[in-house]
Amino acid sequence: MARIVVSDPLAAEGYDLLKSKGHEPVDITSLEGAERAAAIADAEGWVIRSGTQVRAADFEAAPKLRGIGRAGVGVDNVDLAAATQHGVAVFNSPTGNITSAAEQAWALMLAAARRVPEADAAMKSEDWARKRLKGMELAGKTVFIVGLGKIGRMMAARAQAFEMTCLGFDPFVTAEAAASFGVERVELDEGFARADIITLHTPLVASTQDLVDARRLALCQDGVMIINAARGGLVVAEDLLAALDSGKVRAAGLDVWPEEPPSDWTLAKHPRVVAAPHLGASTKEAQVKAALQACERLADFLASGDAGLAVNAQASVPDALRPWADLAERLACFGAQTLDRVDELVVAATPGIDVEALKLSAIAGALAPAHDAPVNAINAPGLAQEQGWTVATRSLPEDDEQYLRIRLSGDRDITLEGTYTPHYGLRVTNLAGFDVEFRPKGRFLFTKHDDVPGVLARITALLAESEVNVANVSLARNKTSGQAVAVIRVDGSIPAAARDGLRELKAVHEAHRIRL
Repeated sequence: MARIVVSDPLAAEGYDLLKSKGHEPVDITSLEGAERAAAIADAEGWVIRSGTQVRAADFEAAPKLRGIGRAGVGVDNVDLAAATQHGVAVFNSPTGNITSAAEQAWALMLAAARRVPEADAAMKSEDWARKRLKGMELAGKTVFIVGLGKIGRMMAARAQAFEMTCLGFDPFVTAEAAASFGVERVELDEGFARADIITLHTPLVASTQDLVDARRLALCQDGVMIINAARGGLVVAEDLLAALDSGKVRAAGLDVWPEEPPSDWTLAKHPRVVAAPHLGASTKEAQVKAALQACERLADFLASGDAGLAVNAQASVPDALRPWADLAERLACFGAQTLDRVDELVVAATPGIDVEALKLSAIAGALAPAHDAPVNAINAPGLAQEQGWTVATRSLPEDDEQYLRIRLSGDRDITLEGTYTPHYGLRVTNLAGFDVEFRPKGRFLFTKHDDVPGVLARITALLAESEVNVANVSLARNKTSGQAVAVIRVDGSIPAAARDGLRELKAVHEAHRIRL
């Protein structure tokens, strides 16, 4: 029997499950100071929700702690590096709230289409506003679903029941996979241009930050509706507000906000915004499902020691191969951030490197840029299969120097090569056919451009104008093709506007923000 502390409100079903498994759950939600610290110090398990922050000092003060169960999806309130260092497995409940989240998005869509909040407010003020509150039917309309994971697919099923045409975008879902559940896969700009309604169901990562901005809103049909029950940072609030005021956007349904609660309530108060305080998972059913999933995973781990479902599970890679596994993950992560879509991943290595042992690390690296929840060697294969990827391994001819090659194919192809030596560590040696030399760690700007005078100066000038400091630059060129690449490591982040400005330069063919 293990003593498990519960520091956030938890559905009674979670307590019952822990007891049925023979454990002792202890409610410490009302404890503070020394009493709370003493309870945690004596615990083998810990169940939390979003209200508890588990930091490095907590692990130092809890020598008996073996596992944490998070009743929810995100684990950003847990220091995963410290948990791993102290041998504490961290479990989440990735599917507990997906039905409630999809239903909340659908409720916002219906309410915005039929102007339900305005009608309700009018009735409560004894205003019979029937003539002025004209709504919109959903049947026959085109909905663009951004993000085709579990929630996005639920949205598609519901939309088809409403006789709607479904477009969708997800960088890790193929056109064939999308078609299998009734969605026409299109690129982002095309979806924005064709849709009557746009609904967001994607994680907040570097590539999706400010996804709905003034440029994309300008592509939309007049009278489009925007629904966001995913992450507040997907939408530029000021740009959406301007589009609402101009009439470009007919209405918006928003459950999430860049700041929660907002410091600026202007958007929430707009008469054509249906606003909610992040209620996507706030149903009895979702709370019960999340509690049961988290508690069951934690209880099973405490009984068996099997951490296979832990979000911080480590890949089963021999010590000698760990640097190569790290390299495979970083090369794949770099390459994935240069593509809009991945369909195929090929991992190849010279003799002496067990390429099969590196495959899971490469898959996890390629998936990571599009997921805000942790991706590791345990959950990566299932995610790749769900998104219709083809994954293969190859053997390379023997060479004077051992090296690894990663090829990603999707909307286009990119190949990266790298090597490892104990003295120098990891380094990238070839990128998209160009011989380069840089360590794959940090933030980068990667450009492919014409090999003509002045291009690099213009690139660095645009970074300087955005107050981005350049740490170092790796350059390579191909005299035959007349093209060159630059890999520029920077301090801090690169604004999307700076990247977009580079893409507008005639001599620049590609510009990507990379984070490793």
